Amino acid sequence: MRLRKVVEIFGKYVKQELGFDSVPFAAQHSRLYAGDPTLEVVLFDAQRVQATFPIAAGAAGLSGQDGERWLDWFWIHPFERGRGLADQAWADLEEIYGKEFKIQPPLSTAMERFLTHHDVAPERWRL
Repeated sequence: MRLRKVVEIFGKYVKQELGFDSVPFAAQHSRLYAGDPTLEVVLFDAQRVQATFPIAAGAAGLSGQDGERWLDWFWIHPFERGRGLADQAWADLEEIYGKEFKIQPPLSTAMERFLTHHDVAPERWRL
């Protein structure tokens, strides 16, 4: 439950930064999320801050719809932005889920630049 709460906090930041109507992930199971095996979240460990235990510095939420995988949201703590964590997290997501998953709008300007810089096919995110 602790890790679920961390993801929910990161989801609140996504809501604030992108102007979402609701938080994209709730720590408590609800009817919205309960029993949905296609909903997954991934936590990313900080690279800038070192400790004897992992420190979460970002997260992503993915879902499945009509046989396709969708990246619903992606957030990296501002302290870690521009320092390689997003690059590593993106590489990990593409290794785990393949390079065909779609990216759900709305996207921040920074995310659009990131996707362009990483040569992510526009048809995956310009929907």
